[in-house]
Amino acid sequence: MTYRHRQITSGVALWALAVLTFSLFPQARVSAVIGGTPDATTANVVVGFARSSNLNSPYCSGVLVAPNWVLTAAHCIVDDNGSLGWWLASTVIGTTDGLRGNSSLRSVIRAAVPHPSYSSTTSTSDIALVQIDSVFGGISAQIATAEEVSAFEAVAATVTNVGFGKISQSGPTSSTALEVQATIWPPSECQRQWPYRTSYVSEFVCSKGSLSKTVCNGDSGGPMFVNVGGQRKIAGVLSFGSAVACGYSITVHTRVSSFRSFLEKYGIGRPVDVVPELPSLPSPTEPGVVPDLPSLPVLETTSNPVLPKFTVSRVFQLVLTTRARNCIVYIDGPVAYSRLKTTLFAGKTSNRSLAVGTFDQFGDIARRIGSSCAALRKSGVYLQMEGSSVRTEAVE
Repeated sequence: MTYRHRQITSGVALWALAVLTFSLFPQARVSAVIGGTPDATTANVVVGFARSSNLNSPYCSGVLVAPNWVLTAAHCIVDDNGSLGWWLASTVIGTTDGLRGNSSLRSVIRAAVPHPSYSSTTSTSDIALVQIDSVFGGISAQIATAEEVSAFEAVAATVTNVGFGKISQSGPTSSTALEVQATIWPPSECQRQWPYRTSYVSEFVCSKGSLSKTVCNGDSGGPMFVNVGGQRKIAGVLSFGSAVACGYSITVHTRVSSFRSFLEKYGIGRPVDVVPELPSLPSPTEPGVVPDLPSLPVLETTSNPVLPKFTVSRVFQLVLTTRARNCIVYIDGPVAYSRLKTTLFAGKTSNRSLAVGTFDQFGDIARRIGSSCAALRKSGVYLQMEGSSVRTEAVE
């Protein structure tokens, strides 16, 4: 399966170009979604979409948000004419176990609902719900609040993307849910370096991996997780990427917290008395007619943005207190960062850490440092979250 290449000015799919450009890059020797690993944490709630005749080749991904509802991308269920895709009538949705032989962990699609404002031209409102049978044990993932996601964006933290996508730039998709880490970008920085020929909007969540560690085809609709208090919560669903290659430029997810009202309408997040009438699925295609399945939309990019190595954010409030010739460093952070590990540095470029610690349940951290508070004020106190290369200055 290839990228679905879309040039915004013409709306023409140029998938052949994507295949050609992939050949310009060396293929990494990996055994999972472009540098990822099997998901041992949320594999029971992340699902793949596959034709019943070919369960080993998922074409999209999604995540359970209720016993009988899957959250995914609208482009996974809508054709180029804006109608529900022909493929839905013959699609099976399953977890890793379901797609690899356990029939009790997979279901046919009962109904599919794209967001009414979805635009294939601009990739806005690229979110959808798919109704399935309740065969997954009632397990589902929680959705992160807007505030929780913002806390991670503010410091360019590490997020986890999960899906059933391609295992290399030109390789097959996977029948196992695989995860890969990426760096989530602050909205201001994403907008400043926005590389696509479509407008940036606040419902986009930006992240960046690399050519050898990234999401790709087959991961469409799959979740981006943030780790809040040791629990993975859904921040976004995969929407589109760069036409040059998977991981080359900014990868864009749809911000799920921006669509709470759409989800609540169908009972996601709060009970409803009556679920709105659901559209009928299309009839299967005629025998012998096999049009292209949906794939990850890709857009032409003007550059390969680079996240600044150092950032300054008022997400972390710094308090310095002198005690017995030492400096007590107290940092007040968001509750969303509770239980996350961080390293403190004096200055932007110092290789010597001041201390290593874990935020408590309130998002706070305190450490006694064997140097003066005056010296720390001069150099600045920087935090570097575990798994991230970005240092963020705490501000007094």
